[in-house]
Amino acid sequence: PATAVYLHGALHLLGRHGYEALIDGGIARAAFMAEQIKQNPAFELVSVPVLNILTYRYLPSELRSYPSEYSPQQQARINAFNVRLQMRQRDYGEGFVSRTRLFHTQAGESIEVLRAVLANPLTTETDIQAVLFEQANLGAQLESEAAGLFDLFAERVLCSPQAVALYQQGQSISYARLAEKVTRICLQLRRAQIAPGTIVGLATERSEIG
Repeated sequence: PATAVYLHGALHLLGRHGYEALIDGGIARAAFMAEQIKQNPAFELVSVPVLNILTYRYLPSELRSYPSEYSPQQQARINAFNVRLQMRQRDYGEGFVSRTRLFHTQAGESIEVLRAVLANPLTTETDIQAVLFEQANLGAQLESEAAGLFDLFAERVLCSPQAVALYQQGQSISYARLAEKVTRICLQLRRAQIAPGTIVGLATERSEIG
């Protein structure tokens, strides 16, 4: 009932023309962002916006000259890179874009994409350009960094999720299951307001494997 009251109040304040202006503005901003993405070779527009939502992804420089049909290994590389890029911008950037997984008909599998929802009427074209500019710069920074343990782990999770990641005393765990456990621990650390770079102590039972 309360939700209905909110909707009634909003319709009373804005009216049909007010909502029409909000919707049209969101559609126009999404179309502008899509054009900006098309013009930048660092990005690939995955879904053309119909309303105010669009998806895209960053392409590592060594894959930009390839056709749109990438090998499974290349798709895993792109997926892992976009996970890192979204996390880097979330933790250290000025802007924020969410991330999701979509089934890609050409790839024949799910891919990681960046998702922008242009719902805020105060968002300007300059804001959109700033977000993409920051992502392009962060992507270039990530490419210049040597692949670390996280990069290798992420690629294995995305490329071979059911492969054995750990094996001990007759028991094994897949990369997908291990990633779920790691994600839960990360969420717990975030709830405890533990920032990246903080040293965290671990208390575990001593392993008998030499």
